[in-house]
Amino acid sequence: MTDSQRWLQRTRQTWKVTIYLVGLVGFGGVLTYCLSLSPESVGWTILATAGGMLSFVWLAVSVRCPECGARVAWFILRTAPANQWRTRLTNLTDCPRCESTRADTLFRAFQDF
Repeated sequence: MTDSQRWLQRTRQTWKVTIYLVGLVGFGGVLTYCLSLSPESVGWTILATAGGMLSFVWLAVSVRCPECGARVAWFILRTAPANQWRTRLTNLTDCPRCESTRADTLFRAFQDF
């Protein structure tokens, strides 16, 4: 599947997934570092865990269909098996709720610039 066929690319929302990944890796690194220190770093450990959770919340609420407004990432997180949601989200070809074609129109309009 080419990038132009992927729904996240056509709707220009890959940057939202990138922010999620950067947050998850960043807070995961802080968490790993804090756990390697000592029991005194409990506050930082809790903060890093909360930050990782916030990354998931960001992903769930930010990726939306431009046509119907559905929270597409949230739908995928709820319905796909735990070991398949990332693949399903990145390989979407249309909105799972409305099967939007508006994204195709938006993509073609931006290509003309």
